[in-house]
Formats: sequence, C-alpha cells, structure tokens
Amino acid sequence: SALEEHLRGHPYVDPLTNQRSRSKLVFTPNRGLKTAIEMWLRQGDDEDHRTKRNDRRDAAEAAAALPPLVAKLTSGTAEKKEEAAAALQLLAFDSANDAAIRAAGAIPPLVALLTSGTAPAKEKAAAALRSLAVDAENHAAILAAGAIPPLVTMLTSGTDDGKVKAAAALQNLACSSENKAAIAAAGAIPPLVALLTSGSAEAKEKAAGMLRDVACDNSENQTAIAAAGAIPPLVAMLTSGTDDGKVKAAAALQNLACSSENKTAIAAAIAVADAIPPLVALLTSGSAEAKEKAAGMLRDVAFDNPENKTAIAAAGAIPPLVTMLASGTDDGKVKAAAALLNLTVSPENQATVAAAGAIPPLVAMLTSGTDDGKVKAATALANLALRSPDNRTAIAAAGAIPPLVTLLTSGSAKAKERAAETLKRLAYNASIKTAITAAGAIPPLVALLSVSGNKVRYLAAGVLRDLASDNSENRTATVAAGAIPPLVAMLTSGT
Repeated sequence: SALEEHLRGHPYVDPLTNQRSRSKLVFTPNRGLKTAIEMWLRQGDDEDHRTKRNDRRDAAEAAAALPPLVAKLTSGTAEKKEEAAAALQLLAFDSANDAAIRAAGAIPPLVALLTSGTAPAKEKAAAALRSLAVDAENHAAILAAGAIPPLVTMLTSGTDDGKVKAAAALQNLACSSENKAAIAAAGAIPPLVALLTSGSAEAKEKAAGMLRDVACDNSENQTAIAAAGAIPPLVAMLTSGTDDGKVKAAAALQNLACSSENKTAIAAAIAVADAIPPLVALLTSGSAEAKEKAAGMLRDVAFDNPENKTAIAAAGAIPPLVTMLASGTDDGKVKAAAALLNLTVSPENQATVAAAGAIPPLVAMLTSGTDDGKVKAATALANLALRSPDNRTAIAAAGAIPPLVTLLTSGSAKAKERAAETLKRLAYNASIKTAITAAGAIPPLVALLSVSGNKVRYLAAGVLRDLASDNSENRTATVAAGAIPPLVAMLTSGT
C-alpha cells in the first residue's frame, strides 16, 4: 500500500503530518490493525447482520493477527490498547472469527478496558463485545469476565456513543432468563430508562430494545421498569421516536402490559399523550413488525377500557386491522383479531367492524389460523353475533358453521369453548339452526357435556337447548347421541 511504501522509504517521518521525528522512534505498520481493516473492507461494515464466512485465508489472517493484539490489550500503552480494541472490533464483525478471538483470550482484557481504558477504548471494547455477544457461545466467557457491571456503568458515565454500544452489548447478552436477571440485578434498569429521555435517537432505540428484552417473561423486571418511570417516555417515543424506535417502544410497552397493573398505567399514559393516532398510523405505514407491535398495543389499550375503545375506533383503526386479518403475518393476524375482539365488546363498534369486512377473514382464520388465531377469531365472531341478526346471517353465509363444528372436536380446550359460544349465539336465528344440525354439531356438543370445565359444558348444553327448541328432529337426534345421562349429571354437579 502507499502507507507501507512511505514507511519503508521514510521510517522517521510521520505519514500523517510529514514531520520528522526528533527521537530514534521508527514508524512501522500496525499489521494486526491492517489485517482487520482489510478483512472488514472485504466483507462490509454490517454490525447487525454479521457475515458467516468459510474463507480459509481470512481465518488464517485473523489467527495470525490475534496474539499481538491480545498482548497489546494486556500490556500495551493506553494508545496501543485503544488500537488493539479497534482492530478486534473490526475482526468481531465476522462471526467466523468468534472462536479464534475467544480462544486467543481476548475477552477478559476487552472487559478490563471497560473499566480502565480511555473513553475511546471503552467504546471500542463495548463494540467488540457487542459483536461477540451475537454468538451465544461467547456469553459464558463474557459473563465470566465480569462484563455486565462495567457495561451497566457505561450506560450512565460513558460517552454518548459509549452508552449506545453498551446498551447494544447488553441487549445481545439478554437472550436468556439468567442473563436478564443478572443485567437487572446490576442496576441496568434506571440508566436505561434515563436514556429514553436524555439519550440520542440511537441511544433511545437501544434502551427501548433493551427494556423490551429485559421485560419479556419476567414479572419482577416488568414491575421494576414501570417503577423506574419507563412508561411515559416509551409512550412518547410512539409519537416522536425514529421508525425503529417506535417499533421497539411499542414492543417494550407490550411486554410491560403482561402485568395488569402496568396495562392500566400504559392505557392511561397513552390516552394522556394522545398516542393512539400514531399507533393507528403504524398499522398502515409501518413495517410488518411495526404493524404487529401496533396491533398488539391497541389490543392491550382497548382491553377493559371503554374510552380507549371509542378513541381507537375514532382514530380509524378498524379498517387497517381488518386488512391485517387477510394480509398480515401469522402473528399480525392473531394480534389484529385480538384487537378487534376487544373493540367488538363495545356494541357501537360491532357494526363498524362488520361493515369494514371483518367477517370473511375471521371465518377464514377458523380453518387456516394458528391455534391462538382460531380462538381469537371465534371469540370476535361471537361478539359480532351477540346482538345482530344481520351479523349472524353474514357469519353463517361466510361459511363459519362447518369450521366451528370441527373446532368442537379437534380444537384446543379454549377453541372448543369459543366455538360452542359462537354456535350458541348463531342459533338465536331459527334459520341457522338447520345449518348447525346439518353440519353434524349435535354429537360433538353432546360429547362436550362430559368434559371437565363448567363453562364449556354450560355452553354446549345451551346450544343443544336452542337446537331442540321447536324442532322434534333435533330433539330426537340429541337423545340418540346420548345427551340425557350427562345432562342429568349436570343437574347434580353443574353450576
């Protein structure tokens, strides 16, 4: 290279300033850094999607570069440690180097730099650990070296860039319940919450992502995050955050809403911040992931909150939620159905949901949806059928009865219950009773009279009662299917 050519011809001259050294110092190439830079240039600087390579030359070059780099990390000057950390940061972009970096013993001195290094060295060490932490095989070595406490300290005392890199490293480590607990125990939650307000846009994204992960399936962390004041700034990010920040904030709030106390606080904060319109906007303009998170948040915000149900409908959420039923991801369909389920608890929303075309895709989900999707679809259809003869007719016309009858036999326990409830409400229309009987509903309904769970037995008995009313053929079929003994038993053991 031109730099090497210069150093060979003028070993006492600084190639950057062109000044001659007064001492006997000789400028020589940093070959470890050169190797790392060359490898990085070949593969591209992609921190979030590290390459998977099987290039033997690259592996050999990395292996040769590592021992001197690790030596500098351990015993070099502050400047040399910074250079070595920078080189390891570049090498760590390629996941093929992970095992070699770990085997060379680089992780402990990288962790030590988080405490004793210069500010730039801390940033580079955190960045290298962030990349190494993508590989779960490195987690044990990183944790054993004691990385979590100094990374948490950087969230408060690091440079702006250092805070971002520390949050990213912690986020990559937070893939197991044990690591999440350790991160929370190290005091990460308050500084992460502080970053939601005072950090850069990127820092806010990383903090929201980290809080999302720490809150997942951990009720203690959910309580601690809410207590640290995270809900208002996360709600604010739904409006003012970057596109990625909005998604991560919505995901964090969704995980926090697993707690009923948090769900109430989140619903109140969203109402105060007028954050429902930006959530609705994500249903239309956001990425697939953004749409999923927005639908999930609207589902949670609408739950048991009549004012929010009204506000969500007024903000125009129903048409894009219906669109998601047909064209969303599997998870998006389930969340859209759940949001519509909660919205249709309010009678004033039922006509709007039906008019938006929700019935055909909900019926389709009874057959093609996930197990949870089938439950949500059946429940939403039951809500729509409750008060509206026209909706009952539309549900039957859309072909709902055969898949509902199938769910009585092959669905999950919850699906059987919801299918029975929907059929019970459809049977309010005399013209639909014949279709229910013709689809073979009586034998599986009789079978449900003997299962455990009072609610499903009550619902099955209610459907059989309605089918038998003013219909001698159905009465005969019900008796023939063996309904009398379990019905008599219910007189004693039922509610």
